[in-house]
Amino acid sequence: KAALHKQRSGDQFDRSETEYIGELLDVLQARLDAMEANEPFNDDNTALVARLKDFVARSEPWVPERKPGLQFNDEVNTDVRVGDGTIESVFEQEARELLEGMREESHRLSDDELRPRAIDNILSRLHTIKGSARMAGQTALADRAHELEDEIRLAEGVALDEAVSIGLGELQTHMLLDAPVAESDRLESPQRSEPMGLTEATFENMLSLATRATMSQAKLGESILRLRDACRDIESSSARLQRLPHQNAELQSAAVVEMLSDLDNAQRMLADALLDAEAEHTQGSRADAALHQTLIRAQLVSFAECHTRLQHAVNDAAKETDKQVEFQLLGGELNIDKATYRKLTTPLEHLIRNAVVHGVEAPAERSAAGKSTAGMVTVDAKIDGTDLVISVTDDGAGIDLQAIAVKAAKGEKLDQLAPAKLLDILSESGFSTHENADQLGGRGIGLTTVKQLVKEMQGDLQLVLPASGGSVFSLRVPQKIRINQVVLVEHHSALYAIPVNFIHTVSDEPYDMSGADIQFNGNDYTSCSLDAVLNDHMSSDLTTDTVSTGTRVILIGVHDKHVALLVDNVIGYREVIAQPLGAQFSNLKRYLGGAMLADGRPVLIPDFNRLLDAQKTLPVANWSAANASVVSRTALIVDDSITMRIAAEQMLQNLGFEPSMARDGAEALELVGEALPDVLLVDIDMPRMNGFDFLQHLRVLRPDHSVPVIMISTRDTDEDRRKARELGATQYLVKPYTEQQMLEAMTTAALI
Repeated sequence: KAALHKQRSGDQFDRSETEYIGELLDVLQARLDAMEANEPFNDDNTALVARLKDFVARSEPWVPERKPGLQFNDEVNTDVRVGDGTIESVFEQEARELLEGMREESHRLSDDELRPRAIDNILSRLHTIKGSARMAGQTALADRAHELEDEIRLAEGVALDEAVSIGLGELQTHMLLDAPVAESDRLESPQRSEPMGLTEATFENMLSLATRATMSQAKLGESILRLRDACRDIESSSARLQRLPHQNAELQSAAVVEMLSDLDNAQRMLADALLDAEAEHTQGSRADAALHQTLIRAQLVSFAECHTRLQHAVNDAAKETDKQVEFQLLGGELNIDKATYRKLTTPLEHLIRNAVVHGVEAPAERSAAGKSTAGMVTVDAKIDGTDLVISVTDDGAGIDLQAIAVKAAKGEKLDQLAPAKLLDILSESGFSTHENADQLGGRGIGLTTVKQLVKEMQGDLQLVLPASGGSVFSLRVPQKIRINQVVLVEHHSALYAIPVNFIHTVSDEPYDMSGADIQFNGNDYTSCSLDAVLNDHMSSDLTTDTVSTGTRVILIGVHDKHVALLVDNVIGYREVIAQPLGAQFSNLKRYLGGAMLADGRPVLIPDFNRLLDAQKTLPVANWSAANASVVSRTALIVDDSITMRIAAEQMLQNLGFEPSMARDGAEALELVGEALPDVLLVDIDMPRMNGFDFLQHLRVLRPDHSVPVIMISTRDTDEDRRKARELGATQYLVKPYTEQQMLEAMTTAALI
């Protein structure tokens, strides 16, 4: 640390400092030798090591005094950096986003229906910007945000609107006046380069382009293989021609000899070109893989980078409340998506301030209770399946149920309430047990803000009250995992990727499932097919007999559940690059994302954390309970989009239908010529034969049919709807549609 500071400032160690470093290295080497020899180390150099802290402090360059309002403990490094910038620059970016959000909410104040929620959102953002400003040393901005909170709460009608408008302008002014100026910005440095920002949308676009490049490489590889086969055929044909009897006069003619020579030369040129193409293809594939890896790493950040910021939140709250609090961060080695990291810091700061203000007791109280005078706040990050779980734990007095009962006045025995119900009370807007409203608490906004921010991340906030005391607040949020280690499986002619985080073991041998569930490592695994998990019901075409032959099993664990997942085929381990799904698949809320294999085939990644939630029961306990007599109604999906076909298939399976699929009207005519389904879902715009033409041909092929037809299109015009009705369509859905809209269409068509 001292050497880095010297290097940055251009200074050098003097003779005495150099000698001291040499003595430290000797002590370190002696300790290493003792460890390697597995021998005890007798350290008699305590005085030498004790001088290290003073040595480092003297070697560091002078740091100007920070602005009042944010103090640090002696043991905390004052050279605060978060990622590639200082904490002030991080706050500046966050504050801009918060102010922009408040401006958007202020526009909704004129709408009577949206006004109450807009006020709550403005107060929530003010609460966040106040805490972050104090941590960044901008006390004037924090004080003005504090005052604006009071003004908004006390004002009504036009006065409230004016207070918001004037307050936002003043906050913007404070930001401009208090914005820190780095020393490097004061000096002219034409060679200094600014880090290039990469928005999430830009990153998604670059990742999509890289994936297309991967697919192009795969197709190029297939083309090269075909050309290689053609080259061998040409070589074989040329050899056969030259082996024909030489007495044939026509083969001895100059023209034929010249043609054979040209053919031989062309074959050799093609072979040489193929060698070059194969070499370039190999290099391109390697470069493409490196590009993907580089893109992914560019969007990852170590969770440890938030340590300094969270440490300051603890120190700041402890100083304001005259408490002694220590802080530790566990799981800092985890790498998470930058967007997720940025969204997590604010709720974590809120929870840490709550832990210090409401959880940790004053030193006198802790001493009286037989505890150490210094409390402990711990932030622990872990991976559970594909979710990121961050817990904020304090060793304080726990939740003051009596104070909550007085404030809540609900007439309930809070000591008998479940933690989830207690959390609902604590996170009610405006609820607080803090008597005096100050900049740290008393407004009842903290937990409300946390719950709202976590909900926006599609996550969950949980409360645990340990028997040993204290409290544990846990944030569970889905990760944006880009590179997934998965086991690729095939089930019902579709490909799925099961993240290895869930998998306990994989069997590529058929299991006899005619009896009880599977036992492995002392645990019972409840058997359930993959489609039953995805669709929350049992497939009717799978019976005990069919399952007991040819089925592969993957044993997984999710939320303390042990499931024997049955699939048609286990393909093997893969590393896939996940990408977000469109609105159609997102509405299903069953998948983490999708991926594309090198050969262009699509793969879905199930979200087992949501599908096998702790509160849900498995759709089928074991396969011996399967009912073979149930017959599902059938549906035919006619659509040229594979995304729409699979999405519609999932929806129909949830409604109890057994769907089949066709890529266009011509293919659908072949299927309906064999048997009519119970319902038809037909897209309008398709190659070869569109939806309207298909319905016209269906009238000729099956003039007496009474199959309900649901027309599907991105076009929503009166002309298209009229034409669809004239051709026999009973319902009309506009893409993208939801599962609820599909249910309503089926109900209207008297199919459900």
